[in-house]
Amino acid sequence: MNLTSIPRVPSTKNATTPTSSRGELPTLILEIVLYGLLTIVTFQALGYYWQDSLKPMPTLLWIFRTIVLYLHEGGHFISGPFGETLMIFGGSFWQIMFPFLLFLFALRDRSRIAPFPLFYAGLSTMDVSYYARDAMFRIQPLIGGMHKNMHDWFRLAIRWELQDDMETIADTLYYAGALCCAGAIGAAFFLTMKSYFRPPVQATGEMSASLHEIMSSQKMTPEDQATLQNPINPITGKEDPWGISSGDDSDSPRAE
Repeated sequence: MNLTSIPRVPSTKNATTPTSSRGELPTLILEIVLYGLLTIVTFQALGYYWQDSLKPMPTLLWIFRTIVLYLHEGGHFISGPFGETLMIFGGSFWQIMFPFLLFLFALRDRSRIAPFPLFYAGLSTMDVSYYARDAMFRIQPLIGGMHKNMHDWFRLAIRWELQDDMETIADTLYYAGALCCAGAIGAAFFLTMKSYFRPPVQATGEMSASLHEIMSSQKMTPEDQATLQNPINPITGKEDPWGISSGDDSDSPRAE
């Protein structure tokens, strides 16, 4: 008897069936509310970060930006050992890269939360554009009441001789951040709708037959059953529990 030719017998006890044709409604509502808030924050950021002024920041934007400030200061701390210039630049760099790296990890894992860190990367980029736009005016108050000459982008502009290019740099960062935010929100709504109207099929049982079912469906001798449970590698003559063998199958021992 050729054990490799034993057919798989479908199990009729535990068939796989979709548990629902729709996703969970509470989850849909929660995600719509969340991404609706992100949309509002995006419009507030678009209006606030477009020009350098002392007008008060909208409350919802201020709440989201608080996290950005912690990322900014953490970037200074991480970059500190690598020299003064990198320490200055590190605040703006890492407040963008922290959420962007989270986005890449989530994207690699095909996680549905990927749009959220992408949104934060975009918001952080617009925040940096606002900081860079203020470099040559220095009208924004600095954290801790530091002197205006300690402004990060003012110091970078002087060191890198970018005084005449700061407006262009700020505009580039602004539009890049806006694009990230818009793309993140669009992707978030798409994934939410797709998850609700086309949820993944969830198995309620096993589709393949068990070893006992296979043996019961075949007229097998006790020796055949023992070989099936503990297959022998025809080359090495040893047990091969993974069923991996090499060489020509025609030379493999077969049970008659």
